[in-house]
Amino acid sequence: MTERGRSYKEVVNDTLRAGLGSPRRATGYRGPTFNIGFDPTVPWGKALQISAALEDDELIRRLAALALEHGAEIVSFDHDFSRFPGLRWRSPG
Repeated sequence: MTERGRSYKEVVNDTLRAGLGSPRRATGYRGPTFNIGFDPTVPWGKALQISAALEDDELIRRLAALALEHGAEIVSFDHDFSRFPGLRWRSPG
């Protein structure tokens, strides 16, 4: 850059201006969609709450499996760990 008589800042700024100034057409992504139907008995407004509860159960199962595999003790306020026989678990409080 210095051999061409331009500073690093000038080169970067000119490059950015050239790139930002050129019109580009954004292309969107369209993935496949599936009709899952509509069941009026399903509480769709609580979907995030239901998925969070399912995710929590899965995490508890995985942590319990790891603790059992390695002979570790779980220390947690979550009493769901008590449902795993042979798991050493205690509440910190």
